[in-house]
Amino acid sequence: MPRRKVDLGSFNSVGAGQTATISLPTDRRYHAVFINYKTNANQATIEADITEIRVKVGGKTQRVYSAKELNIINGLNGYSFRAGYIPIFFSEPWRRNQLQEDLLAWGMANINDFQIEVVIDSAAVSPTLGGFAIVDNVEQNLENIIKVRRQGVGVTATGIVTVHTLTKQDIYHRIHCIEAAAGDIKSVDITIDSFDVYKQKDAENDAVLDMRGFVPQASVFHVVFDETQRVEDGLPLIKPNGKAVSEFRLDFDMSTTNDFTMLIETRGNPD
Repeated sequence: MPRRKVDLGSFNSVGAGQTATISLPTDRRYHAVFINYKTNANQATIEADITEIRVKVGGKTQRVYSAKELNIINGLNGYSFRAGYIPIFFSEPWRRNQLQEDLLAWGMANINDFQIEVVIDSAAVSPTLGGFAIVDNVEQNLENIIKVRRQGVGVTATGIVTVHTLTKQDIYHRIHCIEAAAGDIKSVDITIDSFDVYKQKDAENDAVLDMRGFVPQASVFHVVFDETQRVEDGLPLIKPNGKAVSEFRLDFDMSTTNDFTMLIETRGNPD
């Protein structure tokens, strides 16, 4: 079935210091939403003015990121910034084949409320919002979607900083560690129940991602479990017996005491 490009319509409460909202129809399947800001705003303006975007289903946030953070995720996958546009991908065109790409589209057959919120900085000058969506009419329930969460990590000393509080309910695909400065994170070691599932130094990691066709972003340590671009290569945290793993531990070897932010991409049913 061919995909269609449809106008988003009007956002409510568009203004400096406001949270603009739009409710989207649920009689279609979504592949992407392209938010248009101030017609042709440059990247610096968009990243300064759009401080947060929340994608919500049934009133619950499934994705949260700033425009800058979203550009990091898109940039890793080879998307080049286009003036004025903030693209949110649901199906993922960088996957290995059509079946894998469409698997992640957001069907709305079981959903009554789909909304996007855009937080606009108080210093923004004459903001406007518009855009379009890429959709089709395939009947599909909203399940098995990519969700995005944000979590800050405090760093008080150089050396190993451990994070062991991440949820164990979903399949992990990528963790984008946004540094204050390039090289803050020297290496990352991830274990599940004392078994190593990821162990990479900064330069080694970028070399592997580059080989796979990714575009590592400046001052970001990208932990990519599905580097093959196969959806099934995400990292599950549920054992064959249906129980969650006992320990999910991330050790960051820090060269500085700068805090950093994790953008966490997981796959599962809507929360």
